[in-house]
Amino acid sequence: MRRCPRGVICTDTTTLWLAVLVSAMLVGVAWWLGSGPGFGSVFGSGSASASSASKPHIVVVQTPSPAPVYNQEPRQRNDLYPEPVFRTGFGSGFGFGPGLSLATRGPASPYQQVGILTAEGGSSSSASPDRTILPLYGRELDARRGRWNYYTRTDGTNPVQVPVRVRNRVCDDDMNGCDEVSDGDGIHVPALGRSFKATVYRRTLF
Repeated sequence: MRRCPRGVICTDTTTLWLAVLVSAMLVGVAWWLGSGPGFGSVFGSGSASASSASKPHIVVVQTPSPAPVYNQEPRQRNDLYPEPVFRTGFGSGFGFGPGLSLATRGPASPYQQVGILTAEGGSSSSASPDRTILPLYGRELDARRGRWNYYTRTDGTNPVQVPVRVRNRVCDDDMNGCDEVSDGDGIHVPALGRSFKATVYRRTLF
């Protein structure tokens, strides 16, 4: 048997060719496994199956959005605060309808006795035989214009209400009335056919 020097690998020709043949066979098998259809289909399907098995199956279903719901009930009217109606008093040319009549003064105050009417000479039913005394009732109708309503009552046991005139103006007219009576003014009572002198109480008394 031939000996090899120390540090050198010795081989014969047969062993060398055997090693080359085995290497070529290994390279061929590796190439066939890497490029053949079986390798890709087997390993590819296996990885795909594992991937699909690991992921959950999600199904997305599109549902239509619900239509908006509006309140179809009629609006409740608040009777305490009715809707305002705007009108103008300048005629129909502005398109706002007929003119609006507004009260330019407050309600008239109630009647009360504001003085007395006296005249010379009495009657059988008078409290005094030498003169006649009648009550004067009045109420303020329009403070801005100084308008009043007045009336008096006849003397006797069954007095009745009768109108009076001041400066030839009837004083029981609810629209215009007559001028305010001052102390000492003359007042005519048509129902009695006589004129009287007014004595007006101070305002603090009524």
